[in-house]
Amino acid sequence: MVWAIASHHPDRCHGVANLCVPYLPKGEAPENYLPFVDRTLYPEDKFPAGQWEYQLFYQENFSAACAAFEANPRDTVKALFRKGDAAARGQPARTALIRKNGG
Repeated sequence: MVWAIASHHPDRCHGVANLCVPYLPKGEAPENYLPFVDRTLYPEDKFPAGQWEYQLFYQENFSAACAAFEANPRDTVKALFRKGDAAARGQPARTALIRKNGG
C-alpha cells in the first residue's frame, strides 16, 4: 500500500519505509514476482509461482480462501504473524505448498 500511495500521490509523500515488500512499478501481482523466484529452491515444474503460490490459490479459489480465513480469525492472525523457524531455512516456504495442498 505504501508504494501505491507514493507512486500515485508523490506530492503528498516525503518518503517511504517498507521492510517487507519490494517496489514493483508494474504492480503487486504474482506475474510480476516471478523474475525474483529462486528456481534452485522452487523448480518451475513443482512451484510455477515459487513462494507466491498462495496468491494464485487466493485468486483461483477466492471463496474457499476467505472461508478458511474467516473460520477462525484468531488462528489466521497467529499463522500470519508467527515466529520464524530456523530449521526451515533453505526449504520451500509453506506458502509455496498452498495450491498443491488445496488451500
